[in-house]
Amino acid sequence: MISLLSVLSISFIGCGSVAERPVSASPEKTENKAELSLAEQEEKSVALFQQVFEMVGKNDRSTVLDKIESAYREIADKYPKAPLAQECYWRLITLYLNDYNPPLYDKIEATYAEFIKKYPDSPFREETEDNIAKMYYIKGQWDKLMRFYAPAIKKFIATGKLGRPQEIFLYSEAKMKLGDLTESEKGFKIVMANFPDTREASLAAQRLDAIAAAKSKQH
Repeated sequence: MISLLSVLSISFIGCGSVAERPVSASPEKTENKAELSLAEQEEKSVALFQQVFEMVGKNDRSTVLDKIESAYREIADKYPKAPLAQECYWRLITLYLNDYNPPLYDKIEATYAEFIKKYPDSPFREETEDNIAKMYYIKGQWDKLMRFYAPAIKKFIATGKLGRPQEIFLYSEAKMKLGDLTESEKGFKIVMANFPDTREASLAAQRLDAIAAAKSKQH
């Protein structure tokens, strides 16, 4: 598998990363962290979370989106040690994805960047990333999809390790859609070599056939 690193060119990672955007903490967040104990943060976050459920139960959700967002943001900002804080990041991103058409891309990306900076090992991380990637794919946002998975590709080149097959598969899919057949071909081959028994490997084989056919037409 390591030998496959040689097929990756510099252009394979020549893109930025949504997750690398700097996020600055406000004085209010620092102050609240210092003032409240874990037990107090848990108590206050649960109370506020319950208010959201009651509000949604009494109103048409579309009419109270601003209030829902404000409540989730308050939990995430003021009670970061509470278990609900991580869930609220997931809920905020889900709200920006599903309750607006088109999705609120800027808020999604900024909230995601803040989320993984604060909670890199969060149990909500994979589902959140899957939802964002699905949205980019459905909307045909290929450049955004490529940049979204660029950190995983950079990590692979540096360490030889891949987290999940979909990371490099979707990155390569985006490359293909953007017309970079050579780089996408490299990625699909890596998927097949490293995750041979996965759905992504099967799809990668199909993509390679399509690329081969496209290249044959160019000659």
